[in-house]
Amino acid sequence: MLDDPRFANWLGLPLAFAVALLFQIGKWGRFLIGTTIGMEVHELGHAVVAWLASRFAVPLPWITMAGGHASVLMYLAVAGALGFVARTAYRERCLALAALCACLGLAQLVLTIGLSRATVDTLFDFGGQGGELYLAALLVVAFYYRMPEVTYWSHVRWLFLLVGACVFVPAFQRWLHAHHDPAAIPWGSLLGLDGDMDKLRDVAGWAPARIVHVYLEVAWSCAVVLAGHYLYFAWPSRAWPASRSPKTQEVPSSPRNTRGSMMKIGLSAASPAQVWATTAEARSSAKPK
Repeated sequence: MLDDPRFANWLGLPLAFAVALLFQIGKWGRFLIGTTIGMEVHELGHAVVAWLASRFAVPLPWITMAGGHASVLMYLAVAGALGFVARTAYRERCLALAALCACLGLAQLVLTIGLSRATVDTLFDFGGQGGELYLAALLVVAFYYRMPEVTYWSHVRWLFLLVGACVFVPAFQRWLHAHHDPAAIPWGSLLGLDGDMDKLRDVAGWAPARIVHVYLEVAWSCAVVLAGHYLYFAWPSRAWPASRSPKTQEVPSSPRNTRGSMMKIGLSAASPAQVWATTAEARSSAKPK
């Protein structure tokens, strides 16, 4: 049932967000999400900004260790990784992933040489709470697209959909609440140090109203993207690209094969080596005993 494109496109996103809302009913559910996947996506949001700015960063539980300067080595490492993923995605016709890598490559160039160090520091502080919105939304959106076979995406995409929804819902609720009650802004940190919001206010000079306004804009933008994807792929004529049957080519078997059967090879699913091996096996089985 989970492999049925109609079930996935119509009910996948609503079911994931229904589960996410259930976790927000009780305090233990909110605590569980906030201290596990929510925390990891938060720290990853910091790390992604640092990586795109060609800075060293390691996302750890409750804290992200990051360097304060860009380095040539990190630029080459991140650019090389994006290039490798883009090449693999393009070869396997995962064009959405290839386009995302191209956009990230352009963002890396801008963050590395086009922005001041102070601006990058502000984006780094912003990226934690921001990552809970746009990285979570990216996980949800990825549900509708093909990924390289090495990721086993057809098996794990439901898990990432659920993770994205469970992280996005409390983050969205947090900023909706802060819009009506500025005291809901998450000041401070669990480690007793200045938190991200404190740095945005005291270092970057953002007023609390501006903090709430910017995060709400990001939240609503992500919500519109999610709704747009759901409506587009839930249309009856749509199907998840990876679920479409690959084109087949009928290869006639050897005339010596008494059964006269036809062998079908999936062109988009089988590699040249697999095609060669399958053809050789069919020819050997066709020889008279």
